[in-house]
Amino acid sequence: MSVLIAGMAFASCSHDAVYDENYAEKEKVLTYEQAFIQKYGPISPTQDWDFTRSAASAGTRAGTGEAASVMQQIDLDTESFAWLWKYSDTQTGALPQATFNDPLWKYRTYIKQAIDAATAQPWDASKYDAVSFRVFTACLDKSLTTTSKLYYRFGMHVPNADGGINYWLAQATTKYTSYSTKGTDFMDHTRHLDFTKLPQGTFFYASALASNETDTKAITASDYAIQYYKEVVWKDSKGNSYTFWAFNCNKSEGDDLILWVEPTAKTPDVITKKRYMCEDLGGVASSDIDFNDIVFDLVDTNGNQKCYVRAMGGTLDIAIKVAGQEVFRKTTCQNPTFTQTTMYNTGWNGSIGVYSDINFEETLAEVEVSGWDPSTNNVSIVVYNPSAKPAETLIDFPVVGSVPKMVAVDVQRKWKEEKAGVPDFAWFRDFNRQ
Repeated sequence: MSVLIAGMAFASCSHDAVYDENYAEKEKVLTYEQAFIQKYGPISPTQDWDFTRSAASAGTRAGTGEAASVMQQIDLDTESFAWLWKYSDTQTGALPQATFNDPLWKYRTYIKQAIDAATAQPWDASKYDAVSFRVFTACLDKSLTTTSKLYYRFGMHVPNADGGINYWLAQATTKYTSYSTKGTDFMDHTRHLDFTKLPQGTFFYASALASNETDTKAITASDYAIQYYKEVVWKDSKGNSYTFWAFNCNKSEGDDLILWVEPTAKTPDVITKKRYMCEDLGGVASSDIDFNDIVFDLVDTNGNQKCYVRAMGGTLDIAIKVAGQEVFRKTTCQNPTFTQTTMYNTGWNGSIGVYSDINFEETLAEVEVSGWDPSTNNVSIVVYNPSAKPAETLIDFPVVGSVPKMVAVDVQRKWKEEKAGVPDFAWFRDFNRQ
């Protein structure tokens, strides 16, 4: 019986003592996960580690720092305004006089019907490179005024040190409630506006002022800032297309000012950017949760993709994989070269004990990549540590609800300096916190 008991004890101990060469690495991962939860609390099962998915875009309000001023007419005979000029000949060039008279003015009733039926859309001047324009017609809204006529203006506010200048670009006035005011009475010369040359902070407005105050009343242009407009393409019986912009200057029902335009649409770059911040588990898990062991940006511009390495806070060899392909490795990079045990651009180099400032604009390495899918974050890092088992550790982008060793953030998010831990999850989305 003693022998049997001894044999059973030996068998039991032998079973529990099966050697696991990955035990140390598993213990380190477990310690990291425990430390992470202890520091940040339990993780919601719906926690998404791509903080770019719901990040709001930054923007500025039109009219910031603006001062009220009267509207000025631009002196088109000077060369002071490189962004606006007029055609010297009314019969040649864009939007000629003959075309205005026939077929456009002849068929103004049908054009008006097309405009009335159109749906207003948000005004976005950034989608245009340039536009040639002239007044087509205007219509009085007598329900909003006791005066016999109003001046309708399409204009722009140009900021300056004194609070800005209000310029009007197109103007019409009418005493009729129908579209019977002919635009050639106001703008027989076509103007051309180059959006690419406009001063920074310029915005557009559409106003309606009484005839006795149109040149003297100081306005705050942002009160009249264009929010919506209609862009309508009308075709004549021969299949020729003509484009119109319609503005509601009174902010009521109906369109007061209609321009005949020839816009040049901008072909914008389609750019997707993400910054990936990673932990390589190379340090002390309980204290090293700073997500700067490697920081890199992936940028897709019209399908052309690049990887920009921004920081390397670890002292182990590390590589970046995109769509399963290795695109960068610390120890094999040739231009420039890096030393495995040296930390780069994290504010502290532990191998030589030196502090240094972080340059958040610096690119340590730049490589072309392919196959990056921003929607799935098909990126990973590989940590090489010959003294560990296994010698290579693959870290994928974390699934929702797991403990992360990598996160995706907006490229405006600056990374932490070495040993300065991330304070909370909200930090990843807040660009203004250090």
